[in-house]
Amino acid sequence: MIGVVKKAFIILEALASAGSPLALAELTRRTKLSKPTIYRILQSMCELRYAAQDEATGFYMRTTRLGQLGRNSHYHDLVRRIRPHMEQLHREFNETVNLAVLDGINVCYAHVLETTRGLRQMVQPNAVDEFYSTALGRAIVSYLDEDDQRSLIKQTKLQPLTPHTVGTKQELLEQLEQTRARGYAIDEEENEIGVVCFAVPLLENNFPIASVSISLPKIRLTPPIRAEIISALKAIKL
Repeated sequence: MIGVVKKAFIILEALASAGSPLALAELTRRTKLSKPTIYRILQSMCELRYAAQDEATGFYMRTTRLGQLGRNSHYHDLVRRIRPHMEQLHREFNETVNLAVLDGINVCYAHVLETTRGLRQMVQPNAVDEFYSTALGRAIVSYLDEDDQRSLIKQTKLQPLTPHTVGTKQELLEQLEQTRARGYAIDEEENEIGVVCFAVPLLENNFPIASVSISLPKIRLTPPIRAEIISALKAIKL
C-alpha cells in the first residue's frame, strides 16, 4: 500500500510540473513507472477527481482538488472571519449573501444569509453548483493561474441551465478575463431565471481561497442598487 501511495505522488508531481496535459507514454517516460501501473493509478485519481482526462486527446492533467485539502482545513475559520462582512452586507441590502469555496469544477456554498423578503432564492449551505454558471465560481477561477484555469475548463462540460448560460469555452475564458479585469463577477440569469448575482474573490496571499456574493431577484435590481452592491463587495478585505 505504501508503494502505491508513493507512486501516486510521483505521478501527481509529474502532472504538476508539466504545466500541460500529458500522454500516458510521456508519463511513463517521466516517472519510470510501467504503463499498466500508471493507468491503474490514474483511473483511481480520476474517480476521486485529483486528476482528469482530456476527452479530445486522452491526455491526463492534475486538478485543483489536491490543493483544496489544505485550504479546507481552514473552512470554519474562513466562515468566522468573513461572517461580519456578510452580516453587514445583509443589513445594508437585505438580500441573500453567500460564501463559497471551490471544490474541483464546483463551488460549494459554505455559509448563506437569506434575505427576509418574501421573493427570494433558497440556497442551503453545502449546496453545490458548477463554477462556470455562477458569479461565485467565476470570481474564484478568474484569479487562479493560467494552468489551473485551463485544467478546470478542459474538465467542464457546459450545460445550458438557462437561455443565458455561457455557451462556449472561449466565451467562458473571455468572461474570466473580464471578471479579473474589473474585480468582480456577475451572473445575470445564467444559473437561474430571474436571479442576478454579483461576487468577488476573497484573496489570501493573492490566492482566491473563496468568494462572497449578493444574489437578488432581477425585478429588484436597479442601476443605483447595482452600483452600490458592486462597491460594497469590492470593499471587502480579509
